Amino acid sequence: MSRSGQNTTTSYLEWNEFTSLIHRLERDGEFKFALLIALGTFTGLRISDLLTLRYSDFGNGDILKLKEGKTGKERSIKINKDLREIIERIKNKFAIEDTSQLIFLNKYGKKAIDK
Repeated sequence: MSRSGQNTTTSYLEWNEFTSLIHRLERDGEFKFALLIALGTFTGLRISDLLTLRYSDFGNGDILKLKEGKTGKERSIKINKDLREIIERIKNKFAIEDTSQLIFLNKYGKKAIDK
């Protein structure tokens, strides 16, 4: 964490490093975080919007339609095949039957994980 008033910088992540990160998280059993990072990177959504997603949101072909929480705008996001494969792979690992449940449930299975 930086001090107040201190300038900070960030750097980018190469594509092969990103895909390697996703595979390592899956290998280590951190499926929720792998999916959270993949969805955030591929869609560019805010964390507050990611936490409201359900598996059923991805069942309508290659388009994700949602209303953004902060701006209230309707968005349509094209889901490419790489992201679709990650979603399906992790959905199968969790053996999800009820697609209307939130993707990022907390450990009690009641609400979304906390920001």
